[in-house]
Amino acid sequence: MHKYVLFLAALMVFALSSCSDSSEENPGSLQGVEFEGADAAIDVYAGDTLDVKIKNFNGFYHRLILNDKVLDQWILEEKDGYVTHRIVVPPRIGSGHLVLSNKENEQITGPALRYNKQYVRVFFEGYFLGTGMTRLQNDVMALYEGTDEALKTLRYAGFSTETNIHYAVFNLRGSTLNRTEFNYDPGRIDYTYGGTGIAASRDGEKLYFFLRTDIDGPMLSDVVEVPTSTLTQSSYTPAFYTQASERGKLGWVSGLASDSKGNLFTVEHERPYIQKITNGLITRFAGGDEDRNADGTGVHAGFQTIQSIVIDEQDNLYVADSNRIRKITPAGVVTTLAGSTEAGNRDGAVADARFNTLAGIAIGDDGVLYVYDRGNKGIRIINAEHTQVSTLHMYDLWQFSPGAHDSHMSMTVDSKGNVYLLQSSESEHDIFSNGFSAFLFEDNIPGEVFDDIITFRSNTGWAGKIVTGQ
Repeated sequence: MHKYVLFLAALMVFALSSCSDSSEENPGSLQGVEFEGADAAIDVYAGDTLDVKIKNFNGFYHRLILNDKVLDQWILEEKDGYVTHRIVVPPRIGSGHLVLSNKENEQITGPALRYNKQYVRVFFEGYFLGTGMTRLQNDVMALYEGTDEALKTLRYAGFSTETNIHYAVFNLRGSTLNRTEFNYDPGRIDYTYGGTGIAASRDGEKLYFFLRTDIDGPMLSDVVEVPTSTLTQSSYTPAFYTQASERGKLGWVSGLASDSKGNLFTVEHERPYIQKITNGLITRFAGGDEDRNADGTGVHAGFQTIQSIVIDEQDNLYVADSNRIRKITPAGVVTTLAGSTEAGNRDGAVADARFNTLAGIAIGDDGVLYVYDRGNKGIRIINAEHTQVSTLHMYDLWQFSPGAHDSHMSMTVDSKGNVYLLQSSESEHDIFSNGFSAFLFEDNIPGEVFDDIITFRSNTGWAGKIVTGQ
C-alpha cells in the first residue's frame, strides 16, 4: 500500500513537470527571438550575400522569408545566444522586410532590404563595329563603320541557348556607300580622337553623321544626311547637310544632336564650343575662348574638352566636358549639372560627385543620364531628377582597358534601359580597346537565364552573338 501511494505520487509529479515543460519551453515559440539591427535598411543586389544575426533562433522550427519567398540559409556561427545566418539575395526578389516565421506562421520583422535592379554586361572583345552610334526607332541602333564606309544597324534580339551556353543575340546588317552617286571618295576616318558624330532626327526619318576625307580630291569636312529608310538596302547615298560656303567651319566633329525644330548641334575634339546648324548655316551657340570653366550664356560660357553631346525632350543639351557634365538650355544658358573641375571618383549629390575624364554621354527616355567615366573605367548614372550620381558598372581590368584612342566613346540607351557602349581604335596594339559592350537591364533578361547564371552583381559576363544579314 505504501509503495503504491509513492508510485502514484511519482506519476503525478512527472505529469505536472511535463505539463510545465511543454508550456514554458515551446521550441517553435517566437518569444525572446529577435533580429540584431532589426531597424536597419540595407541596399542589396541579386547574388549578394548577407549575414544576419538572430537571438534564440531554432533552425528546425524557424525560417527566414522575404516577400513570401523562403530563403536558403547557412548557419555560420552560434555565440552568446545569437545564431549568424548567411543568405543569398535571389534575383528579382524586390524590396521588403526580412521576416522570421515559425510553423504556426507567427512572424517577427527584421531589417528592410532595398533591392536594386542591376545590369549585366555582354562584351564582344576585339569586335570592331564602328566609330559612332545613335538610336533610331524601335530600339534599332545605327552605326557608322569607317573601315568599310558602311552604315550598320544593330538590334538586341533576345537570347538563345546552345549546349547549355546562353547567348545574348544581336542582329546586324549593313548598307555601304554608293560611290557611283556620291562624288567624293571618303577615306578612312581618322581615329586619333576616337569616334565620329552621328545623330537621328527627332522623327527618326533622317540620320546625320560627320564625314571627312582628303583623299583623291578636295577636302571634305561636313555633316551628311541619309534617309533611315535606305539603311535596310544594300547601299546608301548621303546628301550634304551644310551649305558649301560653310564647310570650312567644322573641325573634327565628335558629337551631334538634333532638336525638335530640326536644328543640329555639334561638338568637336579640338575646339571648346558648341556650334548650331540651321538651314545649312553654322553659328557658334555656346562657348568662348576666355574662361573655359565659366557658366554663363552663349559665348560667355566656357568648356574644357567636350567629347559628346545629347539632347532631351525639352531641347536641353548635355555635354561631357572633361570632369563635369554641363547643361545648356535652348536659350544657350550653360550651367554645371554635376562634377567639378577637380578629378576624382565619388558618387552622391551632383555637386559633391567627382568624375575623371568623361568620354561619352547618353540619355534615357526617363531623363536618366549615363556617362562613360574614362579615368575611372566605368559607367556612371545621374538620376532622372538630376540630383544624385551613382555607379552602374566598373570594368574588370582583365576584361577591358581604355586604349589610346578612346577619348570619345559613343554610347546610347534603348527604351528598355539597356545601355550600349561602342569603342573605336585603329591601333592593333590596343588589344582590349576594340569592342562593343551591352549592359542588359535585369527586367529585360529571361528569368530562367538570369537565375541560372547570376553570381555577383555587375561583374557577370555573358556570351554574345552577332547575327549578320537579318
